[in-house]
Amino acid sequence: MAEKQKEAVSETQKKDARTAIWALAIINGFALIFYLADGGMHEFTLAALIAQGFILVFWLLPVFFYQKAVQKLPYKAAVLRALASYRRAMDNVSW
Repeated sequence: MAEKQKEAVSETQKKDARTAIWALAIINGFALIFYLADGGMHEFTLAALIAQGFILVFWLLPVFFYQKAVQKLPYKAAVLRALASYRRAMDNVSW
């Protein structure tokens, strides 16, 4: 039974990680569209790039390093957990 729960959690984390990757890809896509349409640094492009930098530096990297250093997880598991945590954090944001 515990093994099935472990697999279910793993699948949930993989699904959440894929959702987080898609969210980051959509932000990048919009930034690229505005960059190409405006011919340079549009305000939205700059804001999207700054937001992605903050997400990477202040959310994904600390969670990854915690999973890797403290929890002693392999790289793939640490990356999946970091992305899954970002996906769960997106659920708590009021758009």
